[in-house]
Amino acid sequence: MELLLSWLVVLIVLTVCLYCQARSAVTALSLFSALIALAYINSISLLGTTLLFCTGFLVYVFFVFAPLRRNVTTRFFMPWFKRQQSEITPVEQAVLDAGGHWIERELLSGSLSWDKLFKLPVTPLTDHEQHFLDHQVEHLCSLLDDWKICHEDKDLSSEAWDYIKQERFFGIEIDTALGGLGFSPAAHSAIITKIATCSISAAYTVMVPNSLGPAELIHHFGSQEQKQHYLPRLSSGQEIPCFALTGPEAGSDAASLPDRGVICSEEYQGKQVIGVRLNWEKRYITLAPIATLIGLAVHVYDPDNLIGDDQDLGIQVVLVPHDTPGVSQGARHMPMSLGFMNGTLLGNDVFLPLTQVLGTLSSPNQGWMMLLECLSIGRGISMPALSSAVGQQCFKMTSAYCKVREQFNRPIGEFEGVKTALSEIGGLTYLIAATRYVTTEAVVQGAKPSVASVMSKYHLTELSRKILARSMDIHAGHGLQMGPRNLLANVFNGQPISTVGEGANIMTRNLIIFGQGVMRSHPFLKAATQAAYHENQKYALKQFDRHLWCHVKFLSCHFIRGIFSGLTGGSWCNTPSGIDKTIRGYCQKVIRMNHVFIIFTDLTLAILGKQLKVRESISARLGDVFSYLYLLICLLKFYNDEKDKHALPLLSWACDYALSSAYEALEELANNFPKPRLARCLMRLFFPWGRPFYPPKDDLSHQLADWMQESTPLRDRLTQLCYVGDTMMDPVYRLENAFQNILQNHKLFDKVNQGIKEGTIFRGLTRHDTLRHALSKAIINQAEYDLLMACEELRDQACAVDVFDAFNKGFPFSMTVEKTVI
Repeated sequence: MELLLSWLVVLIVLTVCLYCQARSAVTALSLFSALIALAYINSISLLGTTLLFCTGFLVYVFFVFAPLRRNVTTRFFMPWFKRQQSEITPVEQAVLDAGGHWIERELLSGSLSWDKLFKLPVTPLTDHEQHFLDHQVEHLCSLLDDWKICHEDKDLSSEAWDYIKQERFFGIEIDTALGGLGFSPAAHSAIITKIATCSISAAYTVMVPNSLGPAELIHHFGSQEQKQHYLPRLSSGQEIPCFALTGPEAGSDAASLPDRGVICSEEYQGKQVIGVRLNWEKRYITLAPIATLIGLAVHVYDPDNLIGDDQDLGIQVVLVPHDTPGVSQGARHMPMSLGFMNGTLLGNDVFLPLTQVLGTLSSPNQGWMMLLECLSIGRGISMPALSSAVGQQCFKMTSAYCKVREQFNRPIGEFEGVKTALSEIGGLTYLIAATRYVTTEAVVQGAKPSVASVMSKYHLTELSRKILARSMDIHAGHGLQMGPRNLLANVFNGQPISTVGEGANIMTRNLIIFGQGVMRSHPFLKAATQAAYHENQKYALKQFDRHLWCHVKFLSCHFIRGIFSGLTGGSWCNTPSGIDKTIRGYCQKVIRMNHVFIIFTDLTLAILGKQLKVRESISARLGDVFSYLYLLICLLKFYNDEKDKHALPLLSWACDYALSSAYEALEELANNFPKPRLARCLMRLFFPWGRPFYPPKDDLSHQLADWMQESTPLRDRLTQLCYVGDTMMDPVYRLENAFQNILQNHKLFDKVNQGIKEGTIFRGLTRHDTLRHALSKAIINQAEYDLLMACEELRDQACAVDVFDAFNKGFPFSMTVEKTVI
């Protein structure tokens, strides 16, 4: 019994060392100290003490003396690892080399730098950027009539097009010296968000050239001649750009482009030059019908070795003027009946000199790396901006509608079912705002967060889909009737485009978030794989051994921490100093889930290995946990920077939602794990007291919904980029105007309602008759009656829907709206 207790003490000492991530020397010293103490306490004989020390010393030497360890263990383990993990292909290496990483890497390394994150400075908009947002963007929005754009003209008005070109909306981030606006990514995001709250079609028109288009590609990778020639023309709208990647046979699998370019020598403008002869077929290309400069992605070959030794040059980008012989454009798609230009492009034996190739042809797949680098802009800036626009617009319009619309003589926002749906709109909008804020700031700081951008793109577009669904549920019939009054319906129609653009969401979730994220962000996997497949076997064994045993220590540490966090609820996890108590609690919960995620990640890699590429459902669930941990970090950073106690219900709702979603993904992973018994055993170890995280409670949801139906500075700040016109023809203005007037006169409405309760005013009357009766009974005076009648007129106009001539097949708008002056 004494010997058992002795070894238990040794095990505890070892556990503490692993928990604290102690160095090998510290661990050895601690263990030998424990052994000396045990030998003394238990009066172990000299022989027993000697054997104890020899055993401990041999174990220590085995793990610390690398040559012995490599030859006894590692050299047998490396072949198994190579069977499990395939070699990184050149295409995969190009993907991994493109872009960069950010705080998501710390999630897989288990070393979250909370203090560094919370102290990260936030770059505000400059005075010039804010002025542009408040004036030029505001004026552009006033030129946009989304009903006419989508259902009558099928295009932006000529005035809007002229203004976009005049104010250089196509060159938001291009340097001022090259004709652009020279704005920051934060300004870029804000501009797209505000335009999208007015017209999704206009937002796509401005967004695409500023994310993945010729301008961005030339700006980052073009030669000086290309920059000087094209960028001023693109910024001013003299050239209309489009980027052609997707074709009938290559959508999400863009690396398998069938479009070809062959290096050859032909006559061009009277001279014999070496160039590239192009053939392609593209579709789904935004601005293709009107583009004057095409950024074309093709697979280039040099069969005659005219420019080098490589015959397969991989994917390259070629700048194609639209009037080049062989180019065919003009055919148009109609994506979800929106009004932005989108169509097909064909090229038949189009010849261009090598000066039209972007960059140089010095390395294969150079164009593919360019595309991946620029995708972080679309995924990290543009798509989150669109999702933020959906959230802000639905937040503003639906919270107002809940107060304005009445059923059963009560605002519909007082019903618990509506409150639950409304709180989801509020909480998810806050989650989107936080993620957009932090991801954009990463780009501002110079990072190229490829994984975080993919997470943001996928989850924010999916969250905006949920927000729209809840908004349509609340607006009900009011949201279904198409017409100039209904802005929400066009947003609802256009939202699926964002789930497909910049990579289809299904492929993003199942293949990219975790599949690429783990290889980019794991502290040992990529290095161990590269070491194992190194040509020099001696070097390979040495490097693989180093990464392997660092990995073993890393896993042991997080396994111990995961169990301990489960027992204590994460209350002992390290958190940043000087932060709010609420944030500290959520930080501890994030750390707890992070330990579990790391263990399941490495266990999955060990069991499935290269099969993980085809076990997409497993990869998707691990990606969900990974993503929700990142979203939680964004929430905590956002709240800490805002320092607004009034936002605590929003933070609590969003964090509870994200933690619950992460746990549910983990539970689904365990239920579908290749080794289900092992997964269930681990879940019991890490969560010994049962499920730790639940969705937001009803009380919190109802509190949040009640707050959303009040006019507060926080409500205004969360919806500050939602465009509100200044006439009754604007749908958002109509609702917001009615909402504000009803709130301002709520005491008068309370006086009338009290009269109804007391029986002074008859029940069952219309709202207008109720006010007349209240006036006749002297419950309100004439001035109050006029105010309330004006409010009711505003309410009627806000809740009205469009009607059309049933016998006119063109369905012209036949309803007139007059402005009511109060």
